[in-house]
Amino acid sequence: MTTMMMIIVMMVMMMMIMEIMLMMMMMMMMMMMMIIIIMMMMMTTIMVIKTIMIMTVMVMTTTLVIIMMMMMIIQWNPDKVNTSGPKICVDFKQELTLTITKI
Repeated sequence: MTTMMMIIVMMVMMMMIMEIMLMMMMMMMMMMMMIIIIMMMMMTTIMVIKTIMIMTVMVMTTTLVIIMMMMMIIQWNPDKVNTSGPKICVDFKQELTLTITKI
């Protein structure tokens, strides 16, 4: 029973992380597009390519950091996950309660 609980909790966590990642990716993509368009307007092609490369690296690092932060928060205190946003926290709590009641 306890193992099942753990597995379900882990799955919920993964879902949460995926949701956050998707949101972050959407935001990043929007920003990237805007910046690329601006660069295209302003500078030459070589400069644009360089800037895009830098941006991609930056985005990758930021996403990794965010994921790490989320993992840490979830590991240490699942009650204080409302930093990621109230909606996700509420969903997570609802799902947890549902799973517990089912078992």
